[in-house]
Amino acid sequence: GRTVQRLILTEAVNNLHPGLREAVVLSDLHGLSMEDVSSRTGVPVGTVKSRLSRARRQLRAHLTTAGLVPTVRSTPSADTVTL
Repeated sequence: GRTVQRLILTEAVNNLHPGLREAVVLSDLHGLSMEDVSSRTGVPVGTVKSRLSRARRQLRAHLTTAGLVPTVRSTPSADTVTL
């Protein structure tokens, strides 16, 4: 159920490289803009975009391997990751 899905997602996020994890958590889980993520992390917006792209690709692969179909949402919510 949802608990298993949440555990798999948490594992996938925790397995990301720290820079990728920070970008995806700030952007997709906390809803910060790329500019705000850039300001918080001290890296250029272009780097934030690159990190988000790589993180989402890795998360998608992890979730697919685990047998889950990632959800694409136009508005992030606290319990989903936009891929």
